[in-house]
Amino acid sequence: MADVDPNAWMISFSDLLTLLLTFFVLIFTMSSADNKAVKQAFGFFNAAYGPLEMGSGPSPYPPSTVKELKRFRQTAVIIPGTLANEAFEGTLDFGNPKTHVGNVGKFQAARLLRKAIKESGYNLSQIQVRMEGNNLLVRLGERFLFDSGKAALKPEIYPLLKKIGMVIKKTPFDVRVEGFTDDVPIHTDIYPSNWELSVARAVNVLHYLVRVDGISPARMSAAGYGATHPISRKNTPEARALNRRVEIILIDRGKGETINGR
Repeated sequence: MADVDPNAWMISFSDLLTLLLTFFVLIFTMSSADNKAVKQAFGFFNAAYGPLEMGSGPSPYPPSTVKELKRFRQTAVIIPGTLANEAFEGTLDFGNPKTHVGNVGKFQAARLLRKAIKESGYNLSQIQVRMEGNNLLVRLGERFLFDSGKAALKPEIYPLLKKIGMVIKKTPFDVRVEGFTDDVPIHTDIYPSNWELSVARAVNVLHYLVRVDGISPARMSAAGYGATHPISRKNTPEARALNRRVEIILIDRGKGETINGR
């Protein structure tokens, strides 16, 4: 029988001590984590996807978005100072040459649009930013854009439209501007019906985005739906006001562009 080294146990003991040391270093590192970095990480996801509702009720996001978020959270790396981080934090410098067309995706655009709306003195219940399928939609009520029965833009809305256009310009998406009216008939020399009024309103918003913000006309289109496609079918002043609106839609090419059947 070969002699057994009486000190052989020290090899296993050394391995055990190394593992224990590694474990305690890991515990110490986790206990002293940088709270600012953790908050930044959560802010990254909130900025990209909006506040996450973690309750037991139904998710406010479509299944495809939830799936994408889960996959993204497993692979995302936050690098301070990068373009993506600037977009998520809302500090994107539109005068910077690196913020060229195509750098800002739909989730970053939604974050920046919401920020622009708040900074312009509106709240997100007045002017909505929401996902509709694969497309991003900005919904503006008539009272912010036009006087009753008219299609000329109110000067008060110019600053917000300029900010909206600045965000849109940095995205790769096509843009469709849609006009809607209520079901109260109109008949004037300029607008014989609600169809003409809705088209004129959509076209005027489109012209502003092209002329002032410099969005390529090749990306733009306009449509007017008159009193069709109402949000509410109730016969009340509030419902009719809700239906009088303009919607700016960022269309994700190749993924379908249907918006509520349109």
